[in-house]
Amino acid sequence: MTKTIPLVMAVAATLYVTPAIHAGSLNPTNAPAPTMHTLDEIYDLIEETRQEVLTIRLLLESQGTTTNAPLGFNINFASSETNLTFGAASGQTGHWAPVDVGPTVYLINTAGETSAARITLTGSADSAHPITGPIGAMLRTRAVFYDGDGEFSASITGLEDGQYDVYYYSSTRFYGMNANGTNMYDLSGGNYDTLGSEGSNWGVVTVTVSGGTLTILDASPYQFEGLSGIQIVPK
Repeated sequence: MTKTIPLVMAVAATLYVTPAIHAGSLNPTNAPAPTMHTLDEIYDLIEETRQEVLTIRLLLESQGTTTNAPLGFNINFASSETNLTFGAASGQTGHWAPVDVGPTVYLINTAGETSAARITLTGSADSAHPITGPIGAMLRTRAVFYDGDGEFSASITGLEDGQYDVYYYSSTRFYGMNANGTNMYDLSGGNYDTLGSEGSNWGVVTVTVSGGTLTILDASPYQFEGLSGIQIVPK
């Protein structure tokens, strides 16, 4: 019994002291100075990083490199296929925009985004079935041009001015066309499902775009041509 007296006295003392403990004020009298110093340091670091990024950008531009180069276009003529992403002969991978003959439409770039560029395709549509693989999905659909029935043109507006490589594809014989006045080399055609060597079912020309316009015209009257698609690749 006597051994419990110290424990009882300790508990009683605790109960007696506890009411004297009070919570502090929830309204501090001074601003949290160390925290404000930390925010200042963070702001200075952000500003320093921004200046470094600006310096790098100016350096790249001075060397002829730009960080906001225009994106290219992969265009599949007379097609409704929307899931093509292969690079074809140019190696420019990304979205292929299906474009049908007739209405003027906004072009979707390789990133899959609607751009400011627009295209009008004049001619008639044709296709060869069955379609095999992604290359066949591009080569087996084509816009067919009969100059005797009406002048053909593929007119693109709203491009950024500059030089572009224009890759063009045809599974049939192709000749007598030009892009912005630059002659497009003849193609022999004859291959529907695989890319052959340059001059068979694909070719490439370098063109200069001025005023935002790229126009492909049939320069040989009363000829038959079929163009399956093009890639517009910024240089």
